[in-house]
Amino acid sequence: MKQKKILFAELLYCATAAYLFSPLVSFAQNAPNPAPFFADIFTDHAVLQRGKPIKVWGHGTPNSDVSVSLGEITASFQVGETGEWQGELPAQAKGGPFSLSVTSGTGSQRLDDILIGDVFLCSGQSNMEFPLRLATGSWSELDIPAQNNLRFITIARNPAPTPQTMLLNQPKWQVVNPQTRGEASAVCYHMAKSISQSQNVAVGMVQIQAWMNETTLRNFPNYNEGLDALKTYTVNPEQAATNQKTNVERGWDSIAPNLRNNWSLREIDDSSWKPISVNAIWENSNDEVMADFDGAVWYRTHVNLTREDAAIANRLGAKLNLGTIDDSDITYINGQKIGSTDGWNTPRQYDVPRNIFRAGDNVISVFVLDTGGGGGLYGTAQRNIAIEGGRTIALSENWSFKVLTPIASFPNSRIVPWGGANGLTTLHNGMIAPIAPFSLAGIAWYQGETNASNAREYRELLPAMINQWRSDFGDPNLPFFMVQLSSFGRANTQAGRSNWGELRESQRQVALSMPNVAMVVSLDVGDKIDIHPTQKAVLGVRLANAARRVSY
Repeated sequence: MKQKKILFAELLYCATAAYLFSPLVSFAQNAPNPAPFFADIFTDHAVLQRGKPIKVWGHGTPNSDVSVSLGEITASFQVGETGEWQGELPAQAKGGPFSLSVTSGTGSQRLDDILIGDVFLCSGQSNMEFPLRLATGSWSELDIPAQNNLRFITIARNPAPTPQTMLLNQPKWQVVNPQTRGEASAVCYHMAKSISQSQNVAVGMVQIQAWMNETTLRNFPNYNEGLDALKTYTVNPEQAATNQKTNVERGWDSIAPNLRNNWSLREIDDSSWKPISVNAIWENSNDEVMADFDGAVWYRTHVNLTREDAAIANRLGAKLNLGTIDDSDITYINGQKIGSTDGWNTPRQYDVPRNIFRAGDNVISVFVLDTGGGGGLYGTAQRNIAIEGGRTIALSENWSFKVLTPIASFPNSRIVPWGGANGLTTLHNGMIAPIAPFSLAGIAWYQGETNASNAREYRELLPAMINQWRSDFGDPNLPFFMVQLSSFGRANTQAGRSNWGELRESQRQVALSMPNVAMVVSLDVGDKIDIHPTQKAVLGVRLANAARRVSY
């Protein structure tokens, strides 16, 4: 991470399945005369941005005054009627450690071991999250002794339908040591280490997955329906869920009426369907159409049951184990739905209702929706039918498949506006809103796989997000540097359209057209069979070089 003073702040997001939200109650309503305290991003061992006014904020007794001190400097601010205060301390040179405190007539809070250096926001998706312990060559880094000037903060993923003021689980800055270093983002670690060596300055890295707020996204009319649904969700979640189900079904009817259920039937002739292995994502199949495909696909396989096995399963029940599926599935046996799951890394195990199986041929049909990156049934997990009190019947590794429609054909109603990483504004509400306007030196961005199916739109969305984040953090010239989408999947043998290629071009165009924006190439360090390449040190150094060019 860094040799001299380097602070590594990382907001890792937890893999939780579902959320039910309600807006936070105003702090002022919780106690009549509370002691003042800082916002959650400020804790012991934190790093603050040098060379810029230091923005501080927090909570206290409404309409009172608070005094904030950092080392030898002090400033006073007034608490508003809602119990929130905010202000700026004068810009400082690199240094520390200092104490940071806030005091009023009702009490105080003191934070210790505060350093001043450069702070970079690291954002993106799973490749930015990828931990150091899994990266190539990490063995040489993991056992480095504890470094007092190397620190990080981990913040749980918290999608929320409305902007929040507090972070989930009150995260704490930590000093990096052999026990914690392996969980740090590999890209951010190597970026911070390189910047520290060249600039001799403390570097704080904040990793976070987040997108845009409602105001910015309203500039794209395709998202208005979802944003309206999100507003409904904040006051009536049940009604919003009912409306969403209706919209999705209506969208399906407009794309492929009557096909979604009919293709699950046992009687369907699937002799013309193409073969596919379920041990790897479909991008790594031998079919060129699937090498760069995002969208809806049907999988089918046949399994023969003896009369005895079918009778026992129908009487006692059974479980169907399918392993992992990327991203979402609806699974059927002999035309009857038995379950569905949304989550690319969630093992599928479904309870099979009684009286579904028959002696002889049985058909398992799986509707798969992939919104970006790898897709389909994949992995080495055992796929089988486990009969209660009986034996386990293995499923074939070789299935057949048929493409239904590409993701670009789907209406925006397919997106659950309040749902997880794909929700509209939810990650920004829960993760950016509580830490803005924390002073930064720049932003590093490593994302794009999920948006490859709408690469042209990305050329407009990304600049909008950059401008919005610059506004959030109070710096219209805030440097922004990104990792271009890497190589992945089987190489095409013929020239043709590539979603990933178009996304790379969109990233390049954004870098060329916007001030203080740089892009680093990752095409040469990709992995054709793994969407998460492990050569993160190379990318970290390249991002550091970009930071030196843009930020220094």
